Amino acid sequence: MFMTATGRLTTLLSPDPSTNSAVVADGAVAEHVEDAYVPWLRAAAKTCTVLKPSVLAAQIEQRSSWDTDFATLSGETGIAGFTDAQWRTWGKDEDGNKRSSPRDPVDAIVALAREDCALAKKVTRLKTRGTVTGEPLDLTLAAYTVGTDEVTRAGHVPTKARTYVTAVKALFPRYKTYDRVESGSSGSGAA
Repeated sequence: MFMTATGRLTTLLSPDPSTNSAVVADGAVAEHVEDAYVPWLRAAAKTCTVLKPSVLAAQIEQRSSWDTDFATLSGETGIAGFTDAQWRTWGKDEDGNKRSSPRDPVDAIVALAREDCALAKKVTRLKTRGTVTGEPLDLTLAAYTVGTDEVTRAGHVPTKARTYVTAVKALFPRYKTYDRVESGSSGSGAA
């Protein structure tokens, strides 16, 4: 099960499908994550240093439980729960099928990484200025769920973001195998 890669992601994907197995910490297979998505999680996580494949996978599980038919009354769709407005900002055709859609898991995975990295860059600037304190990943996840303005006002992870941050981080062990199968690098881009 290996998908066709295009553009800049081609060189980041492993040619050996056996390294893309969706095995979780306890040895069980993550049934709801298709093996074909794992190289995309890995490639997308290389976009910035704050991300790892396990972070993206946990966010997606928390959001939609990897349900490609996920939709809410407020207009969030696909595995990453993008609205139309968010998709116009973050979405692109990443898998070369000539369609850009939040319902396309590959497009959604890479778009989520793009959004997370933009948020990581903002919270890193806030930390550098001394406006906020906390771990960059926690601040990024908080900004994802409540926005950078809320994080700035609180000066740290806001109370109303703690549940989301805790829930996502609790899912990391389920996906940690995705982080270590490659060369051990957690990303090479800037935050």
